[in-house]
Amino acid sequence: MNRPACRWNSSGKLCFAHWLQELEGLWQYVVVGITDTILNELNNGEQSILDVLRQPRPYVVLVDQQFVVQSVSLTTWEQLPQDALPERGTI
Repeated sequence: MNRPACRWNSSGKLCFAHWLQELEGLWQYVVVGITDTILNELNNGEQSILDVLRQPRPYVVLVDQQFVVQSVSLTTWEQLPQDALPERGTI
């Protein structure tokens, strides 16, 4: 299964986004920078989604229901809503 990834800046850095939860009508995603190698390992089942999300610089992105970005915040792994993250081993 191929996972969605995007190029998110002018330098073409690859990123991976995972939906966390809905908050007051906004959708909250965690977005992390990844490499082609990490994406290939995820697609091949060698890494779980949780492994991929544990990158050094996670961002929380809030979008409205028209997918218009409302805010982007650099965060830490510990500040993410742990109960909204995928279960260990989810691929």
